[in-house]
Amino acid sequence: METEEPRREQEEETGHVSADAMLYCPVCNQRLSEHKCKLVCVRCGYYMSCADYC
Repeated sequence: METEEPRREQEEETGHVSADAMLYCPVCNQRLSEHKCKLVCVRCGYYMSCADYC
């Protein structure tokens, strides 16, 4: 069974990041909540509009 560590090392080496990374706040690392056409951080208030991630 593969652990998380080798996958993380592979992502760092290849420069590929999981698509789920955009679902986390770049300020405080809280998972962003979807509200219509925005992803919003309930912890710090950061948000991305659909123009930012579509």
